Amino acid sequence: MNFRTDDAEADEQQASVSGVIPPISTAFNEDEELNVEATSAHAPFVVNRGVHGVFPLGTNWEFPMRKPDERADVVDRVVDEVGDMDQSSRT
Repeated sequence: MNFRTDDAEADEQQASVSGVIPPISTAFNEDEELNVEATSAHAPFVVNRGVHGVFPLGTNWEFPMRKPDERADVVDRVVDEVGDMDQSSRT
């Protein structure tokens, strides 16, 4: 599954989501700051176990409790990690 689209393509397409797409754990540092690196590094682990995608910031109300720039950073980093993965890249 490829999650990357350019803006023109996104404007013309309606999102189609199917399969198993679980929320993934959101990591925090000892000082309770969001740990974007650890969160995004966990995504390929989950995808490589056979799911069809992941839902970042979705386990304990992290999405609404984070600032917009933090949410965007996590989602961008997760897409960087798993956005181009497909069935053939799973172990």
